Amino acid sequence: LSTSRNLIASILLLIYLIVSKRFKILNNRKGFINGSVIGLILAVIYISQTIGIKYTTANNSAFITSISVVMVPLILIICRKATLNYKQVSAITIVMIGLYFLTVKSGFDSLNQGDLITLGASFVCAVHIIISGYYVNKTEFLALIFYQFFTAFIVSIIGYFIFKSPPESISLFDSNIV
Repeated sequence: LSTSRNLIASILLLIYLIVSKRFKILNNRKGFINGSVIGLILAVIYISQTIGIKYTTANNSAFITSISVVMVPLILIICRKATLNYKQVSAITIVMIGLYFLTVKSGFDSLNQGDLITLGASFVCAVHIIISGYYVNKTEFLALIFYQFFTAFIVSIIGYFIFKSPPESISLFDSNIV
């Protein structure tokens, strides 16, 4: 599904750039490199989420994925030595307590493989948010998002063939595609 979504986004953005005569912005090396980096990260998120959901519940996956929002300030603190205010610390604490009660049933040995894979995907998602925020201020944004979606499409197709044996024919609208 994400493969189709990224392909459709790439095609629609390409059509927009052609119609608006802004196609030349794609000749932007920085946009290509930065967009490819965040596109690769986006594809990793999609692929790991798809693998993780096979081993956990949809509720756990959704909650664990949403934790990426509170991971962002934690990562920024580690990388930039930023500080948190009282509300941020409270929110992070509540989310972590919720994560514990949701995923740890009878000790940490009850964490399942899907929860851990999804938690990893959530961390990667937080990194994606941070890097995207950094790149969007330094890169032509239309080139950035075009290359992000296009790279995510290509990597998702590759991930599909690596993690699932391909059927006789592939439909881009097959819901089983990563």
